[in-house]
Amino acid sequence: MLIMLSKLIALTDEFPGLLARLENLLQEQADNGFILQGKFSKREISLAGHHFYLIYSDARHLRKDIHILQEHGIIDSSKPRYYEYASPKIKSRYIELIDENTYQALPPARQVLAHNACFFNQTEHVEKTELFNYKGLPEQFNIGVNFAPFGRNHLVAWNTPWASGGRHLALRQVYQGINHFYWADSLSEQIGNAEYHLLFNAGGTGNSSDIFHFQILQERFPAFENLAEYYPYRGSEIIPTSERAWPFTGFLARYTAKSKKYLLDDFNKQAKQWLAQNSANTFNLLIQQQDNLREMFFIKRRQDLGHIHGISNYFGGYEVAGNIVVENQNEYKYFPDRIRHIEWIADSCPN
Repeated sequence: MLIMLSKLIALTDEFPGLLARLENLLQEQADNGFILQGKFSKREISLAGHHFYLIYSDARHLRKDIHILQEHGIIDSSKPRYYEYASPKIKSRYIELIDENTYQALPPARQVLAHNACFFNQTEHVEKTELFNYKGLPEQFNIGVNFAPFGRNHLVAWNTPWASGGRHLALRQVYQGINHFYWADSLSEQIGNAEYHLLFNAGGTGNSSDIFHFQILQERFPAFENLAEYYPYRGSEIIPTSERAWPFTGFLARYTAKSKKYLLDDFNKQAKQWLAQNSANTFNLLIQQQDNLREMFFIKRRQDLGHIHGISNYFGGYEVAGNIVVENQNEYKYFPDRIRHIEWIADSCPN
């Protein structure tokens, strides 16, 4: 028995859990200068009667400066450039990855459907994992460090592209049916730490890439704290949320491993119903875990309402979770401490 136990301890030391490997990766990338540094400011504000944090980060401000990114080795001009291409020839739940020559050969009307790939070249400094769908089948994901973090220990888990019929494909950053919520659950379970929260930005809600991906942060999400206060725990259930509980409404699932199947089935039906009502309907998804309890908050959004008055960058999942990131220092400085009503700025609705 002692021999078996010693072998188990040795195996655990040799193959640490996913979170331990990710925290090692974070430290390694920080030591390599891969993570942008700079000023970070944070203050409390009141938005629609609720407590939010307003955040300014130099890293987010500098993330589009090509010279800075080259200096830190985040962009390597010696490597081939790839593009995410919403090709009309493939199903809408996939995105195609194309090289520079293929991109240049596209007619101008098709080039507007492509933009620089964020993750395709990042294969050297990643951890690999498998997320499991509702049938228990694995889907390959890479997890890497976000070079322009808007919170502590900011990681990104993205679907690993694969070759198919002469193309490179990946899952697209859109609703993926019930598997969507099972992958979120699987990732949360593998992280296995209540201090870490997950979010997903569907199209039109602050996503910077069209490759299917989750954001992971070791940060508080005020949305969950407010919801817990307004809706005390009563066991596994799905709760349609009110603006009194949190200004961004949707539905909240609370479940355990035992109730996961029937709760996520119902959760998926409600998500599908919302998305089918209007082509402009979209969503953010927030995920947290505490001991054996997991919570998913599906927040209803519209693709044509991606900004709020006073902030020029997108209002994404981190923002609806209660952490409003501002990329312009003057906007941070002059944003009011108290706003009674959220004023959305209408964008042109994407096709």
